[in-house]
Amino acid sequence: MLDRLAGEAIHERSFAVLVLTSLVAAGDTDRGAFERVAHWYPHEHDVQAYDAQLGWLHAVPHGADHLGTAAAAGLASPEEVLGILARRIAAPAEMWQQLEEARIGVAILE
Repeated sequence: MLDRLAGEAIHERSFAVLVLTSLVAAGDTDRGAFERVAHWYPHEHDVQAYDAQLGWLHAVPHGADHLGTAAAAGLASPEEVLGILARRIAAPAEMWQQLEEARIGVAILE
């Protein structure tokens, strides 16, 4: 699954993070997997929420969900997660249109 974070298609990268988040929620404490997501997230260039052919993509929300879940599971410190989220917010990208910032807010609260 980690290899998909480097995949060419956005849906491959975004949904890999969704699966990895489910694994953390189920008790997986693979710090290496967290570090891969932490590296991918602020650098993801395709942040569109929806594609007419592919459907919902949600790279920004899925990444935020992963970071919040990792923090809640004790896999990462709150400071570390805040730093990663801040880099995502500051990264150049197209304008968010589907309340992506709300999912980042939830990750901060976790």
